[in-house]
Amino acid sequence: MRRLGAAVSNLLWSLWVAALLAVALFVLFMVAFLWPVRPPGAVLTVDGVEQKAGLGSYCWDSWVRGICSTSGGPVTPSEPLVVHSPVRAELRVGDGQPSIRLRVLPVAQDDGPRDTSQSARMWPFTREWFESALVDQAITAAGPHELRLALDPGLYVLSVSARWPGRGRDASYGFLLSVVDR
Repeated sequence: MRRLGAAVSNLLWSLWVAALLAVALFVLFMVAFLWPVRPPGAVLTVDGVEQKAGLGSYCWDSWVRGICSTSGGPVTPSEPLVVHSPVRAELRVGDGQPSIRLRVLPVAQDDGPRDTSQSARMWPFTREWFESALVDQAITAAGPHELRLALDPGLYVLSVSARWPGRGRDASYGFLLSVVDR
């Protein structure tokens, strides 16, 4: 009888451990496969005022899975950051050391931005528009990045393309600036 009790006790203990392992594996699965896979954010700071970037097209690999998302053009916040020229700004893009390409594109309010939500605008992409960039430069130094831009009064999209070392880690970001006279 004692052996039977010990065997039942061992069986119950084994079932309890197996159930605990099953729950742990389920939780790990849920975290790994249902956790959002997105690139880190980007922030532009001018005179102590921050603007969080709109996230456009990206491909992002995590250790378990990857995802790509495509937008029809640069995505910016819906409200511009009001600045004076020359613009002195600090750009922070995620963690690590991505290589960055910065373009400054003049826009008009009626250039056809589409609201993607209450807080973002998507500007239509055309090759000619990107070729009209007032600034088109690569930034390879470690961040944060100090930007100095001499811009005439008007509305501008700052389009930032970032690529992290390794495979499947790139993202496009957008900022919206309104340059006004002093």
